[in-house]
Amino acid sequence: MQPDVDLSPDDQTLLFSYAFDQTAAVYTADLHGKHIKRLTPSSDSSFVQPVFSPDGRKIAMIRKRGNNEQILCIMNRDGSGLKALTDKLDGLVTDLAFSRDGRYLYFAKAYDLSADTESPVLYHIFRIHPDGTGLEMVTRQKEYELRSLAVSADDQTLYYVTGQTDDDDLPRLKVVPIAHPEKAHFLVPKGKREDPSVNDVELSPSGNWLVFTGIAEIKDGLPKYEQYLMNMKTKETKRISFLRSETGSAVFFHKKNQVLFTEDINWNRTGPDSPPPEYKVWITDFSGLHQKSIPLHVPLPER
Repeated sequence: MQPDVDLSPDDQTLLFSYAFDQTAAVYTADLHGKHIKRLTPSSDSSFVQPVFSPDGRKIAMIRKRGNNEQILCIMNRDGSGLKALTDKLDGLVTDLAFSRDGRYLYFAKAYDLSADTESPVLYHIFRIHPDGTGLEMVTRQKEYELRSLAVSADDQTLYYVTGQTDDDDLPRLKVVPIAHPEKAHFLVPKGKREDPSVNDVELSPSGNWLVFTGIAEIKDGLPKYEQYLMNMKTKETKRISFLRSETGSAVFFHKKNQVLFTEDINWNRTGPDSPPPEYKVWITDFSGLHQKSIPLHVPLPER
């Protein structure tokens, strides 16, 4: 399973990407891990980072082919009508988020690859209507690193993680007013004393809460990443997962105070023969005291 998950607006359907033979497809399942359905066609491309539109009728995602093609795509909820939106645009699309009113898809596009790691670098943020019209650049200043893009509840502000600050190279949460990107600033959670870094951010539908992944402790040289919940009014932060492993991206439920997130169950298996990351899905409430996992057994694709 891939690290990014989403929930339908009625909180009944889990949306995720799952890979066989290094090629990922988009699936849905219910919250019991049942009724698993593949939505994207068989191809030599991977489809990753799927997200529901606010009305639940569309699904956007990134199509990846090799190291040189990552484009934004959209389809109907049942998998029909798959359409590329940025196939004529240079660069690699790496993150995406719907505006809360559904009028726009915001996406991050990288212009280059790092010489050291071959990871995408040098980003701008764009937006486009879901029908493929109205493409425009939102940010004018390039970010060297950018990931985990989110949009505020009033569609006025962008949030994302970047490693560039004047103090260090730790991943930080950057806030960018869409109408005035020159007023961008960093947001520092209060009460998180173990480590100030922020990863994998997501805003609640109301805009009152933000969940992110942060380092809870480091043991034997391995950081343990847990889920943290921040009150957007007070910026006070508390830990809400206690798996003592490596948790990943999260998404809020729409109708109750719960968060769904992923955990890499191979996080501590290191070395040249270590397996690739494999993700498990969890649900926790805002207290962090009630957690349960969702078993997912995706059938092998038909040949």
